[in-house]
Amino acid sequence: MPASIPCLAVSNNKGGVGKTSIANTLGEYLCYKKGLRVALVDLDESQSLVRITIPTEKVIGHGLMPKENPFLLSLDQNDPDVKEYLSSYNLRSTLADLFVPGKEVMPYPVLTTGGDLLEDDTSVPRVDIIPGNREAFRSLLETGPSEREGTIYSHLVSATTEDITKHIARFVSAPELSEMYDIVILDCAPLRTGLFDAAMRAATHVLCPYVPEIISTEGIPGFIDAFLNARARRQSGEDRKEPLELVGLMPNKVDLRYTGPSGHLARMIQTAETFPDDHFPEELFIRQNIGIINLTSPMSERPSPGTVFKLPKSNAARQDMEKCYSFIHEKIFGEPKA
Repeated sequence: MPASIPCLAVSNNKGGVGKTSIANTLGEYLCYKKGLRVALVDLDESQSLVRITIPTEKVIGHGLMPKENPFLLSLDQNDPDVKEYLSSYNLRSTLADLFVPGKEVMPYPVLTTGGDLLEDDTSVPRVDIIPGNREAFRSLLETGPSEREGTIYSHLVSATTEDITKHIARFVSAPELSEMYDIVILDCAPLRTGLFDAAMRAATHVLCPYVPEIISTEGIPGFIDAFLNARARRQSGEDRKEPLELVGLMPNKVDLRYTGPSGHLARMIQTAETFPDDHFPEELFIRQNIGIINLTSPMSERPSPGTVFKLPKSNAARQDMEKCYSFIHEKIFGEPKA
């Protein structure tokens, strides 16, 4: 039985720091540049990662949902064996299916280096996504009397943080997942909720992007507290057996026109007593760049070449990301072989 694979949570208590863009482009980098098979998981109620990677539409009673899974639609619906197989899946499969007895989660294809997004060869470098589900997440996070009683997701209202953690941790650590993927990347919600804590406790690695501005850095102490609590639980034998590692605090959306306070804050965080060695090296950061904004828009709306990593090597956005993401890759998978 294969071992479980690394699970990276891209997390910060503060919104607007670029978690979704980083999760998305890191997945592209690991696929295109490192030849890895990547599973993205959207754990943010905003569904930002879903909206920029796969087609969606509004469904009555469900809110914004992915369109019916193209892989499931490609199967022969008249084949009795296929019908039995399909009984385990919803055509609009989302992470909420983890909480439904008898149902399994079916990833959606995002990109592949092999050309055919629906090909069966699981060895081909690619990126898939397990979509989030806003209405389901809202039910999961309900406390006390709920307006969702009697709705499609009312069965989720009674779920506790322990229940959420158990289901998510079991999914991302399943040895069978390593037959299809090399890494799982969680795009986390910005608020301290059951989903936030479950992601931290289910992950093997955590990355904290931040914008080096005073308001943005206010979320870092809360993040560090959540990380240390999750690591303490891990060390005491709770949750997953694998240790929880902090990849680092990564400056993002850096405005080079405003270098004074930004540089000061980065150095202040780097030398802080609580985590002196956990900041990215001073030369590693991602600057605010219009190229990144254009090439992290929805897949169907992106200009050519469709990804930052196919821009010229001299492009600043590509250089920033490749340096930072190479550092992340080495922290998770080890130093590259000589």
